[in-house]
Amino acid sequence: MSALISRWRSIPRWAQLVILAAVVIFVPPVINIVERQTGFGLLTQVNRALIYVSLALGLNIVVGFAGLLDLGYAAFFAIGAYTFGILTWPSLRLDFSFSSRSGCAYWSRPCSVCSSARRHCVCAAII
Repeated sequence: MSALISRWRSIPRWAQLVILAAVVIFVPPVINIVERQTGFGLLTQVNRALIYVSLALGLNIVVGFAGLLDLGYAAFFAIGAYTFGILTWPSLRLDFSFSSRSGCAYWSRPCSVCSSARRHCVCAAII
């Protein structure tokens, strides 16, 4: 494992960013294709795992080191989660759901993050 880490650190920074961008762009559609052909449900399991990871990270950010719970920050997590829920709801036919054939399911997460960040910036500008 340490050999892999040292090999990764020896690659130039721009090449690391290109590799990460390629992984972020190409892995979700490949997983979606494999899931459709095998019926394994890998994307569903990965989605559930990422939901729990984002909940744990959100709780860590909200609670922080001092252990004080500030519910103002939790509202922005709720906005992102609500946007994600709307975009991925299959009956709305927005083509962001995981059952769509267009391959747009991957973009529901970045759209939710941008929606939450945009509302946060508007609220921060008002205050």
